[in-house]
Amino acid sequence: MKAKKKLIALITVMLMVIMTVMPVSAAGTNYSPVAGGTTKFKKYLIVKNSLDVPSVEFTFLVKPGAGIPASETTMEVLAGISGATVGTASFSSSDTTYPTEQSGDISIGTLPSGYKYAKKDVTVDFSACEYPEPGIYRYEVSETPYTGALDSVIEDESGTTYYIDVYVVDNGSGVLSIAGYVMHSNSDAPAINDTNGSGQVTTAGAPVDDKVDGFKNTYASWDLYVGKKVDGNQGSRDKYFAITINVSDLDADQELTIDLTNADTAAGTNPATTVSGTNPVKMTADSNGDASATVYLQHGQYVVVKGIPLGKDYSVSEASEDYKSTRGAGELISGITFDDALTGNDIVDDVHTGFTNTRDGIIPTGILLSATPWIIVGVVVVAGLAFFAIRSRRKYDEE
Repeated sequence: MKAKKKLIALITVMLMVIMTVMPVSAAGTNYSPVAGGTTKFKKYLIVKNSLDVPSVEFTFLVKPGAGIPASETTMEVLAGISGATVGTASFSSSDTTYPTEQSGDISIGTLPSGYKYAKKDVTVDFSACEYPEPGIYRYEVSETPYTGALDSVIEDESGTTYYIDVYVVDNGSGVLSIAGYVMHSNSDAPAINDTNGSGQVTTAGAPVDDKVDGFKNTYASWDLYVGKKVDGNQGSRDKYFAITINVSDLDADQELTIDLTNADTAAGTNPATTVSGTNPVKMTADSNGDASATVYLQHGQYVVVKGIPLGKDYSVSEASEDYKSTRGAGELISGITFDDALTGNDIVDDVHTGFTNTRDGIIPTGILLSATPWIIVGVVVVAGLAFFAIRSRRKYDEE
């Protein structure tokens, strides 16, 4: 009997020990946080068809957004987890450009007439962010104001904030995963499809109708066309004239391209030309922001200073020598006349200007008229002498 009681006591103690070491099953699921991945948005740069894509870099900022409580019509939005980073977008003249909107480029919109665009992918990295629960985690992304050398790049998107929502879900087995990333323009919480009247979500969120895929900027600029016309009965159309072009209020060391497609590479040598020099293909601003270049043009030629930033000033002058110089060179391009002012301030549209050089001489027609009778007499005398000479020769031969 005593042995039986001891056995029962021993079993009881063992059960108590086992009970103390056995894990107690949890009442619910304890999620292991899931790290985020990466997503991308696009950066668009719009430029004139006549320009190369400028060398310019854009930077961005990403930070956690604010949380928004759920409502009867919207889903809950959670504040983003810290640690997200974002890349940069660097452009150059070698970039591919597109003359029309490409499929899938949502935010490019409608291109202005005469413009093209380049694009870059920018990576947003959420791998340092760990999400502890299912939900929609919000981030704000914005473009940093551009402070580079080309102030003609319009920061038309730098004040804009877009939103990236990271969707974290339970995969059905108590494990968290990243379902996707959505970039959109509205700060409102995503709408829901239906409610049961108590504010509880009964269906999935409604489709996001304000999706965007990136930021766009326009390299807004204007071109300065300078042309030459020569007129007058003493005007030499193969003569080269020296023309000086000035552009001011630029950034220090900023370069402007000079298109010589419709001009010679240098002033050629001929009897009418008194100047010499090579036509430059660019002009560079000094420390004060002033750029100057001298070009050499014949009749019917013109140059184009391309990509001048909006709001800049210009002036054009020439060495007319002994020619009369007037503003304007007429129609050097079909439908376009070169008659704009020779100076201008705060320019935003293309300028077509130039010079007409005129030189007329007085032909001494009176002297020629007074000599005409003597010339006629001379012709008659010569003809008479010839006639008698031939006649005498014939008589001699006959004898």
